[in-house]
Amino acid sequence: MVTLARIENDLNDLLALVTSRFEAFRQHSHRMRENISAEKFREIRDHVISAQTTIGGVLCGLGIKLNAWQERFPKSDVGGPIARSEMLFSEILPGLDKLSALENEGRASKVA
Repeated sequence: MVTLARIENDLNDLLALVTSRFEAFRQHSHRMRENISAEKFREIRDHVISAQTTIGGVLCGLGIKLNAWQERFPKSDVGGPIARSEMLFSEILPGLDKLSALENEGRASKVA
């Protein structure tokens, strides 16, 4: 059960972090529009460019994992607990640590 909670927490954290990046982009672009200048535009552009690898990598990894889950279990009554558990351990868990590390590297480089 500890591993299942970790998987859930990791997925929730990654989704929340990506969402917060998009919210930061929205806020920055809104502030830029209030008093637009070439310098403010460059700052936003640089921020987006520096974050695209992190966001793209995390979204790609999550997309692959969640699409595989949806493909295997298209409805709530498809697949029992054993099949779902096997999928979690064989396809969802592996690589989550790499996605979290990618997100952490992006944050450490002040890409947030």
